[in-house]
Order: sequence, then structure tokens, then C-alpha cells
Amino acid sequence: MNPTGLWLEKRKKKPKKPNEIHSDAPVPMMASAISSYLMGLAQTWLSHPESYSLAEQADTLVDCFFKGYLPTSITSTSDNAP
Repeated sequence: MNPTGLWLEKRKKKPKKPNEIHSDAPVPMMASAISSYLMGLAQTWLSHPESYSLAEQADTLVDCFFKGYLPTSITSTSDNAP
């Protein structure tokens, strides 16, 4: 299993909070999706590095992958759940 898959597998075993990875999540497919997303970001940024700062946008880009494009009120409410 690749490093991304190992990380995902480890995350699945920890206690869950809302919006965390569930134990029945398909790790190989998730690892492939994350790798593809990151490769696409890298390719896009390398061809137009002036378009945005990876360092400044990293959190937003990760949130877009894991949370999708849900309204802020939905994601922020569930993030603050006990």
C-alpha cells in the first residue's frame, strides 16, 4: 500500500468525529483519488505558478477535496460539533 493509503488506513482506526473517514471507506480508491487530485493541482500550478500561491491556498484546496463545495454554514456547523 502506498503512503497515502497507509495514512488513510491509520485515520480510519481512530475514534470518529463528524466528517471524519469511516471504517467502511474504500482506502485504495480514496488513496487513488487523493493522488490524482494532488497531481492535477501540481500540474496546473506548474503550468501557471502565478495564478495562486500553493502555500497560501493549501488549507482551502484540502478542504475542497475532503468537504466538497458545501455551503460554509454546513461545514462549519459540523466541524464544531462535540
